[in-house]
Amino acid sequence: MTADKKAKRTKRIKEKKGLSPAAMAAIETAKKMREAEQPTEVTLIGGVTAILHPVAPSLIQDVQLRIEDPPVPRVWIQDKDREEENPSDPSYLAGLERASQEREVAVLDAFVMMGVELPKGYEIPPSWIKQLKMLGLEFDEDDPDEVEFVFKKYHTSNSVLMKLTVMSGIREEDIAGFRDLFRG
Repeated sequence: MTADKKAKRTKRIKEKKGLSPAAMAAIETAKKMREAEQPTEVTLIGGVTAILHPVAPSLIQDVQLRIEDPPVPRVWIQDKDREEENPSDPSYLAGLERASQEREVAVLDAFVMMGVELPKGYEIPPSWIKQLKMLGLEFDEDDPDEVEFVFKKYHTSNSVLMKLTVMSGIREEDIAGFRDLFRG
């Protein structure tokens, strides 16, 4: 398709749908990114072939926002005759740490779920499912989406996760926050 035809088509779509200039700019940018995207083929743990795709930063942000920090506890201050927040409470600080860890795991899960494609499929030995369940990792083995996610999660190496985060536009300094999770 020539550049002139693309411009005319874009104008027709814009007029037809009544999209704002900002929305059209976002759509055009997404199209260009999709056209420029080169699939990255990798080998997962166990030899399964996968194709990596960038994961949208907005998806990562939405996943993080779903995990809330615990409420700040309040304590009665006798001298002031009122309640005040106590952000130094040890159980609150532990809750903040748990929430932070949950966010990191959720982000990695989102990268695996949305960024790893298994074009040639995969095969799971029944013993592997039994072993995961013995480790206390519960999932619905009758749900194909859940089984695929579990397969991808436990077959994606740290180096593949790092490649996926870089492909998705995560800055090097942001990746530093995941370093502990990528140790292996």
